[in-house]
Amino acid sequence: MTNRKNSKRKTRLMVTLGTLGLALILLSLASGKSTANLNGATMPGDICVNRALVKVDKVQYQGKDSGNDKVYVEWRVGSASPCVYFGGGFDVPGQSNIPPFGYEVTVKVTRKNGHVDSGKAKSALVVNGNQTLTDVITIPRGLLETDPVSFDVTLRTTVGVVMTQTDRLTGNGPPVLMNATQKFTPHASVPNVLGTCLTLLQVPALDFLPGSGATPDRVTISLHSGLPQIAECFDQPKVSVSVRATRPNGVVDTGQANVAAGDTTTTIPLSGTPGSVASFEIVVSATVGSVLEKSVTSTGAF
Repeated sequence: MTNRKNSKRKTRLMVTLGTLGLALILLSLASGKSTANLNGATMPGDICVNRALVKVDKVQYQGKDSGNDKVYVEWRVGSASPCVYFGGGFDVPGQSNIPPFGYEVTVKVTRKNGHVDSGKAKSALVVNGNQTLTDVITIPRGLLETDPVSFDVTLRTTVGVVMTQTDRLTGNGPPVLMNATQKFTPHASVPNVLGTCLTLLQVPALDFLPGSGATPDRVTISLHSGLPQIAECFDQPKVSVSVRATRPNGVVDTGQANVAAGDTTTTIPLSGTPGSVASFEIVVSATVGSVLEKSVTSTGAF
């Protein structure tokens, strides 16, 4: 009991520290030379994704090296939850290995004589929470070129994660809980997501309602989905259910439903003629999260 209480205290502390860290980043952003932009067709409702920030803190000219100019760039990422990732790839339903987006830093410099040159660095790095990151950008320099006097830095990355918990119920005979074997499979759009961030899902009841005549066979499913405390800044999970029922003659009848947020029970009619069921497969998926591209621009003088 003591270990459980300590665990809850640690979780609350992590969320509180994350919120305080994000507030400090917001204050520093207001007084800096950085501008941020979230790129997406629509702005999702995930608070911790929308409010997550990337801020360029330092840009420093490090001089010449092997005929090129070197520019040091330092930036911070910050979120109210350690379940928010930076640099993850865009989720592709049904794809297990999502390639990371990482980050891309582009530095454009203006020289004393007015000439403009630029360099770029790209990495597949994926991080979460509140961290400071750095890179050194190489910029080509002509033989008789002058030193840079000002910079324009653009940093591109992604913010967010998509997490899905799937429960696959299979069995022989009519689709009822006592005939079902359940297998849970988590999936996330970034590798090695914290286990404490994963979507919660339970299927405590499953019933088969035989039809007759024009009334189809129906399957009723009770479910519970939600978020762990450390990820409560995400929207509630979107739940979908698909049913496949194989008849004794080999015909497969199907049904599908999207469950509204807050609903704990759904009844799905099966296609085809009512009758006995030889075997079944039911897939319940609860998905949470979103991923947006984020860009930050910082300008100034060296």
